[in-house]
Amino acid sequence: MDKEAAVTMMEAIPPFDWSDIALKKDIENSFALAKAETKALLDKQTITFQKEIHNQTKSMIKWVIGGNSLLIAAFAAIMSALVIFVR
Repeated sequence: MDKEAAVTMMEAIPPFDWSDIALKKDIENSFALAKAETKALLDKQTITFQKEIHNQTKSMIKWVIGGNSLLIAAFAAIMSALVIFVR
């Protein structure tokens, strides 16, 4: 690049302070912070998901036991009615 092109390019770049330039350490710190925040969010969502699965499982078990109890009671009633009817 010739000197005139270099001067033109430098004039086109807005002025900046060297303190505004990100260092490798700054990028690593930002990445570590983002990673920690992501892990915390994932842990929170995992706990919430586990609680929801637990609640859903408890509900399903209650309904299955209730339904089976109802079927057994209905079967017992039908069998009792048949025993009385057959006599």
